[in-house]
Amino acid sequence: MAPRTVLVLHAHLPWVVGTENERWLHEAVLDCYLPLLDVLERAPKGRVTLSVTPVLVAMLEDAGARVRTLEHLTAARAAATGWHHDAASRALNDFGRGSIVERMRALAHSGAVELITSAVTHGFLPLLMMVPEAAEAQVALGVEAHRRAFGVEPKGFWLPECGYAPGLDAVLAGHGIRYTFVDSHALAAAVHGTAAPVFMPAGVAAFARDVAASEQVWSSFVGYPADPVYADFHHRVNGQRVLRITGSEEKQPWEPAVALGRAREHARHFLAERARGAELQVAPYDAELFGHWWLEGPTFLETVLCEGSALTTPSAVLRERPTLEARELPFSTWGRAGTAEVWLGPQNGWMWPHLHRAAEVMTGLADLEALNALLLAQASDWPFLVDAKTSAGFAQGEFERHLLRFRARARGERASGPVPFPWASPSVYRR
Repeated sequence: MAPRTVLVLHAHLPWVVGTENERWLHEAVLDCYLPLLDVLERAPKGRVTLSVTPVLVAMLEDAGARVRTLEHLTAARAAATGWHHDAASRALNDFGRGSIVERMRALAHSGAVELITSAVTHGFLPLLMMVPEAAEAQVALGVEAHRRAFGVEPKGFWLPECGYAPGLDAVLAGHGIRYTFVDSHALAAAVHGTAAPVFMPAGVAAFARDVAASEQVWSSFVGYPADPVYADFHHRVNGQRVLRITGSEEKQPWEPAVALGRAREHARHFLAERARGAELQVAPYDAELFGHWWLEGPTFLETVLCEGSALTTPSAVLRERPTLEARELPFSTWGRAGTAEVWLGPQNGWMWPHLHRAAEVMTGLADLEALNALLLAQASDWPFLVDAKTSAGFAQGEFERHLLRFRARARGERASGPVPFPWASPSVYRR
């Protein structure tokens, strides 16, 4: 059988509505989500799997945030020139077409995209399992949120940070999930000479990430985005990326035609490499890479989707392979060394006893505000950012803000804050 590739895009941001960093959402809408939708709506059907976290859906649907996103797009167009002005104009027109979430829903219902869910606020499930109700709630509410937003049952589930621990497959299976993704080292030994999926004990299929495919696109050192003709993310003039990467010397002007042409070349090289690879390759990426971090990424992605006739989806693979080898998989992540050290290290390990204690308390509460506060505190983004020393102060502040609100509600005190999941039942924590 000719080699095939499962392309997976994972769209996620932590809750930033109403915070000092709400611009992260507006920038992602302009740079990534709107261009991505434009690409997906034109691409052939059944060639990509898209994971969208419920917390991102809640932000995209927030009425106040939508008003401020429109203001951001309008201001971006007014300030931009040349290619950037045209891109902002397209984004502004696309934003006026209707809800991003509704357009995703249409893609799912038409079969254009295989749309899957994730943990409700992207909680790091292996460590949340210390209090089983915490991991169970993240999965149960993630599935319910997907059903409410998109009107379909999710077949797949993106494990935040590719974090897996034995027993999580039973949690996923209990909520109707058929497949998920793990890092390559979790399924290191080849099955019949290929990186085939396996069934975990509870019957959920596990697809393993292909490291070569990932690094070829994701790596800022050896991957395509490091090419010197591409726009430099960090150097801007009047907010616009108008300079090329070109190294530490004086930056050269960014040339859109040259850069976008190179993105198409890289897309064809990527497809050629996949055609020489294993029988089945799984290539997952953060969706925000395409357009936000890598300005030319949507052009790369469009070429891959339109010309990649060997692209497939997990559901299609499982239909063709109803029987798979069964295995128990070990603890794994796609973090450093494949361990939990990114989220449980010297800088952020103090967070987890607080989260575990709060989850224990939540099992005896029936308070919607407390539930939402706890879910927001559980986001894997906070320890990740603290470890990365990127917006670490903001991340720690948000973690503490949500946790303190939870504690106030647990004491029966009034404490207002965001409630992105007003439909969620605190009974999800009942023992």
